[in-house]
Amino acid sequence: MENLDLNPPERENEDYIHQLVRTLLSTLSIGYSVGNGDISITTKAPLAELFGLLVQPSIEKRIGKWRINMVKAIRHILQELEGLSINNLQEDDEFISLIYNLTLNAAKVHQDEKLILLGNVLCNSYLEKEIEFELRLVAGRLAQELSATQVILLQEIFSESEDIKLIDNFNDLFYWMRKKTNYPLKTNYTEFVFYVMDLQNRGLLDISDHMISNSSLARDTVSLAANNDYNPDSPYILVTGMGRYFIELIREYGSRGQ
Repeated sequence: MENLDLNPPERENEDYIHQLVRTLLSTLSIGYSVGNGDISITTKAPLAELFGLLVQPSIEKRIGKWRINMVKAIRHILQELEGLSINNLQEDDEFISLIYNLTLNAAKVHQDEKLILLGNVLCNSYLEKEIEFELRLVAGRLAQELSATQVILLQEIFSESEDIKLIDNFNDLFYWMRKKTNYPLKTNYTEFVFYVMDLQNRGLLDISDHMISNSSLARDTVSLAANNDYNPDSPYILVTGMGRYFIELIREYGSRGQ
């Protein structure tokens, strides 16, 4: 394979990214009015100006960190797939679309752990092409939007399925989560239930009516798809197919195959 320089992009490339964003923002404006009796003032301020003054320094910092994660992911892809060149990636429209969308996701987050997850999605998405492209885009959006508690909860439910079979309500799940994981659970029970139900609403968890009705904060109704492996009349909580895809795509790519 040819020798490739995969150091972080030069400043001119970074400038190009920001110029693109600023160009997009310059086509928009925000309006506000101030009324005082018969006096009404309407002012429009270009978003690009606000972006430069308030947002751009933080965005530049995030994009800088994202570039590092992106370079690491691309380097790993080239190492894993013998014969693949950087030119092949540049000509891959699907890969470029993925980078573009993940970069937009990265610009929206300040947490380093989410930027790492997005780098994992980038690498694993290229190496797991049997997963539908649109689902890989969804995984990137989920990596940006889900809380650390939700990500760890989803992973734990998937990896500790035998323990989960013994849990029949959210109360026990909450205390199991606090005891089982090394993650310091900072949410209270009410917030935890919201996170769990949000995972179901996003199609990542399948939760039985009985699991919910056994809990102290129960919803009146819930729509569930049939699951042949579990008795619908018994409490259960399962990771769905989309949940499994998401777990696979955010997995640390250095641990693939283990």
